[in-house]
Amino acid sequence: MSAPSPPSPWAPAPKFVKFENGTVNFEANDSYYLGAPKIKYVNFLESQETDKLNGVVTGTIDITDPSFSADTVDAIQQQNSNGELDGDKITVDTVDNLGYGYMGISAVAVNVGGDPGSDASKDLRKGLATVFAAYRELSVESYYGERATVINYPISNTSGLLLSPLTPAIRWPSPWMSMAIPSTPPA
Repeated sequence: MSAPSPPSPWAPAPKFVKFENGTVNFEANDSYYLGAPKIKYVNFLESQETDKLNGVVTGTIDITDPSFSADTVDAIQQQNSNGELDGDKITVDTVDNLGYGYMGISAVAVNVGGDPGSDASKDLRKGLATVFAAYRELSVESYYGERATVINYPISNTSGLLLSPLTPAIRWPSPWMSMAIPSTPPA
């Protein structure tokens, strides 16, 4: 009989046990190369957005990722006796999202008379896009509150690639991709 192989860094920390009734069950892998995980069992439960916060409050869910709207923030603050995001019932840990959102308008769903290609349908979608563009700040503020901002470029505010008026002049590797940004904001 040969000696067992040493633990591999490629062996996953959890072992898949089963998927049943919308729940994925994992068990700790005692042979994990960094040592056995401290938590023996982890279950991932498929859930609807409307059930996430209530699941934490009732104890049927330990950790969740609800959409962080102004309504969700208010609901969390109401659940905690101190009226804050971190309290006796719920603790919130937020992270900046290295991404951005955008809106698309489906020609199949948004049209006039069932004809997505008609001039009237195209005009309707252009009109809606114009209204949404004109009131972006209001839309973002009403949904996210102070937890999000409107950006005017397709890159997240958390990205290291973000350029701002405070960024010193930068020269990209290719001369045709060069861009200079003033090192001081305009007066």
